[in-house]
Amino acid sequence: MRIVMVKKIMADGQECKKCREVAQRLKENDEMRYIDEVIWADVNDSESAGYKVAK
Repeated sequence: MRIVMVKKIMADGQECKKCREVAQRLKENDEMRYIDEVIWADVNDSESAGYKVAK
């Protein structure tokens, strides 16, 4: 099984608050090692990899 984490980039270029919180919890619990890939959904780019996965 492959696990892909999709993180959202807001219009101002910042990572969304929830994404930061979840990533921090994953790091604290040493669970990021289970994430095979992190891709970004950019609200300014509907063709970004994260949005394509979400569709």
